Amino acid sequence: MQWIKTVFLLLLSAQFAWAVPKEVRLSLLNTSFGYSDETRILLNQGTTPAFVTGEDFQKVLNQSPIIPQIYSFTTDAVPCSSNSYGVFSAGLIIPLGIKIDTTGTFQFSTSLLNNIDTTTLIILEDRTLGTFKNLRTGAYTFQLSRAVQDNQRFFLHINYPPQLSIS
Repeated sequence: MQWIKTVFLLLLSAQFAWAVPKEVRLSLLNTSFGYSDETRILLNQGTTPAFVTGEDFQKVLNQSPIIPQIYSFTTDAVPCSSNSYGVFSAGLIIPLGIKIDTTGTFQFSTSLLNNIDTTTLIILEDRTLGTFKNLRTGAYTFQLSRAVQDNQRFFLHINYPPQLSIS
């Protein structure tokens, strides 16, 4: 009888673990003015990486020149402020877009990573500079000398760490 209770509790805890979506919040801060914007990536069972109304929220760009804007793209290229990518099973590369109407110093950072396994790598790729930054170790700062709207510069990589085996 004890083993039945144990199995039931394990099944209950496994279902509860899936009930909480895994989420990465990526913020973009204008360090000169202190304004920021964010995009959310949800890794949740039963959702799809293509745009679906109710799962994803399409980004509405604001008109303020001092507020930087960030958005993530669905697999069918819809810019979103909240974007569901389904259950995380391997590696994901999520294209990011930015719209910045002023010059200055800007900073990417993450929050709400405590619901994702600590061994998962959250890496920002800057294809213009050819750099990668593990966002678990701190923010990524970059400079802009002109206003931009760029959908090809930044990519978010969410990966399990490499598995090494000795033979």
